[in-house]
Amino acid sequence: MSGAKQMLERHIENDTAVYWGAPVPDGNGTYTYTDPVEIKCVWLHKNQLVATQVKNEKKEVMSQSVVYTITVVEENGFLFHGSLDDVMESDSTLLTPKDVEGAFPILMVEKNPSIYRPGDYVTTIYL
Repeated sequence: MSGAKQMLERHIENDTAVYWGAPVPDGNGTYTYTDPVEIKCVWLHKNQLVATQVKNEKKEVMSQSVVYTITVVEENGFLFHGSLDDVMESDSTLLTPKDVEGAFPILMVEKNPSIYRPGDYVTTIYL
C-alpha cells in the first residue's frame, strides 16, 4: 500500500463522501451525471479563498469546505459529505447531485505529491 494511501486511511477511516463526475450535456438541453461513488476523505468545514475560472474569466470565490482524498476527481463534479445510502431513494434509485441537499460543486482541484512516498498524490478539493 502506498505511503499517501496509508497516511490518509489512518486518519480518515470513518469519513466518507459521495462523488459525482462533472455533468455532461445530454443533447436535449439538460445534463447527465455519472453514477455516484463513495470515496474515503478528510472533510474540513472551513472557508478558503480560491481562484477559479468561469467562462474564461478568472474569479476569486470563497470555498465552503476543503476535502482531502487519494481519489482522482474533476472540477465541476459534485461532492456530498455522507454515504451512498444518504443519496438513495427508498426504491434504491440514486439521486443526482441537484436533488441532494448539501451536494456542493467542486470549484478547484489540486493534485499534490505525497511527502511520504514519491509517485503518490493527495488530492485537495475546494467546494
